[in-house]
Amino acid sequence: MTKLAQAEKVGPSYAPAHFYRALVLLDDEDRPGPAAAERKWYLGHGPAPALVAQAKAALAQAEATSRAGA
Repeated sequence: MTKLAQAEKVGPSYAPAHFYRALVLLDDEDRPGPAAAERKWYLGHGPAPALVAQAKAALAQAEATSRAGA
């Protein structure tokens, strides 16, 4: 997360940092709400076409997990 935060500071619009940050938030830290927010940001800021389907699926998973935990 530290390296991703540094990448985001250097280039706030660097979309891959948000993509990978969402992965860490959901998979390693079990934080679906923040993971969903990162995915939404990523999808709204010129995502890599090859990653759009994966990002959308992960967003749906994070939102479902967040709702289940609420």
